[in-house]
Amino acid sequence: MIKISTGKGKLLSFDIDIEGGNSNEIKEGRFIISCPNKNYKLMFNAIIENNNIMVDLPPLNINESSGKCSLEMISNDNQYYSIWEDSIKFDRELTIKVKEQKDIYDKKPTVKLNENKTKSNKITKSSETVTLYRTIKCDMNTVNKIISENKFSMKPKKNLNVKFYKNDSQLINDLENIDYGLCIGMSVCTNGIIKENRDTLIVNSSYLDTINENNVMFLIKEGRIIQLTKDNLNG
Repeated sequence: MIKISTGKGKLLSFDIDIEGGNSNEIKEGRFIISCPNKNYKLMFNAIIENNNIMVDLPPLNINESSGKCSLEMISNDNQYYSIWEDSIKFDRELTIKVKEQKDIYDKKPTVKLNENKTKSNKITKSSETVTLYRTIKCDMNTVNKIISENKFSMKPKKNLNVKFYKNDSQLINDLENIDYGLCIGMSVCTNGIIKENRDTLIVNSSYLDTINENNVMFLIKEGRIIQLTKDNLNG
């Protein structure tokens, strides 16, 4: 049985064994879909190459839950071959429709505020911290500006999942993949840690302080390490 999700394309691949000839003797291949209680069939082109058949199905608008499919080949001398049949199960994609529209303009919502029970979104940071490390990828202009000014300041956006390394030695691995970036080491509140793996941790950015030149360990410029010091103002 083949499973096809309606509303999504699907690429099918079949290996075939041609006895007494080769795929060059086949001029046309067809993949056919039929459904119960339907008086029509859907036909798609099947590409034959090196004893392999490829069928690229587009997203289908089918309401049936099941159907049948088959492969047909036509040789150069117009001989017809039905080489394979199977059943299909159609998985319906999630659809949301409006069931009923109601006019609510005559009704005004009433909102009561209990001043004694208002919720606070203030983040409470733990006094216990751990030093973690990560590389912030950036562009050439940003790196050159940091080097020339010998300073940097960035406030992390709230409620983002940020990956940190446990050890500063892991920063060196980023040299192979990043042309320009900032390698930082900063104190992170332990209650901001969401998940811990063997070598990395995931931290809620709401618990991070401002990243500045005091956090920057070194810069990556054109795959090379650049220290943020007055001796390197010209990069």
